[in-house]
Amino acid sequence: MVVNFKKAVLTVCAFCIGVGLVAFSEGVRNGVSDSIELCISTVIPSLFLFTALAVFFVKSGSATAIGRVVDPFSRVVFCLSGEQFAVMTVSFVSGYPVGARLINELYLAGRATASQAQRMLDFCVCGGPAFIVLAVGEATLGSHSDGVRLLAAHIASAVIMALASRLLSFGKNKASLAPTPQSAPEAKPLSLVFTLSVTDAARSMFGISAFVIAFGGLGGMLSSLEFLAPCVTKTLIALSEVTVGVGQFGRKELPTIAFLLGFGGISVHFQVLSAASSLRFTYPRLLLSRTVHGTLSAILIALFESVFPRVINTAVGSTAPSPRLHGSPFAVAALLLMGAVLIFYSSDAKASFFRKE
Repeated sequence: MVVNFKKAVLTVCAFCIGVGLVAFSEGVRNGVSDSIELCISTVIPSLFLFTALAVFFVKSGSATAIGRVVDPFSRVVFCLSGEQFAVMTVSFVSGYPVGARLINELYLAGRATASQAQRMLDFCVCGGPAFIVLAVGEATLGSHSDGVRLLAAHIASAVIMALASRLLSFGKNKASLAPTPQSAPEAKPLSLVFTLSVTDAARSMFGISAFVIAFGGLGGMLSSLEFLAPCVTKTLIALSEVTVGVGQFGRKELPTIAFLLGFGGISVHFQVLSAASSLRFTYPRLLLSRTVHGTLSAILIALFESVFPRVINTAVGSTAPSPRLHGSPFAVAALLLMGAVLIFYSSDAKASFFRKE
């Protein structure tokens, strides 16, 4: 009965969205167009290399090597094995879905139990420095210092959540904590590890871009609904897709932007659930952890501003124009290269290529 009710609700929602897409096609088209440009000019350049390096970090065995060094510290402070701590650190600087992907890899490799991996997901969903400082701080707000403030609050909130999680889980995960391997896993050729890392990053970028474009189209539809108050439309768009949402606010609304970066947006939530599909991480738990992260970030930003107040030049616009497609040749080149690598490295091509070697 409950299942049938859920299906009925989803069917009605899908029908209403379909009608809206047709009725407000111009707004949807503009939203999709802007989102495609946003992906090429901002999202992919700020995430692609970080994603590739993060995957390379784990697949090459570097996480295991570093884990052996920091293991005593990480077990006492965070109740994490050294390898898990290394993944946590990488997730803080590599972008939203990357941490979830790496945690999923740890779980599949037997380096973390399901409960440990789910606990890590509570505080390892973070925006990267390139996105927060460059895309949000410089490109959107026109202020590098504001981007640094946002990043500091963002990471500090994640660390606070990790420490709180350690206290709440004390005694539960300690006994089952996986030992950090004393020897590195079987070494793979660096060329193979590099190729796999770039390919995984390419797949991630296409997935992330697809979510950004999809929610950008829905945001364009919402913007066309004249019966909704502007503040309601603004809030719905902001909570749906963080990349588009933060562009609606200026430097005077820094705590709001900090909350949105911590919350991540529903688009990021879906990306995380998809990246960590093996863990069966429930959406209510993800929603709660993202809300806590966003709230902590907003509080820390407010505290920063009370201690270190900013000087805002009102003569300059609060937001800078988003980079245009024709002004980002490196982003276009990266996108084309990413597509070429992904096509070349499809399953059949990959198998035949390595058989020849």
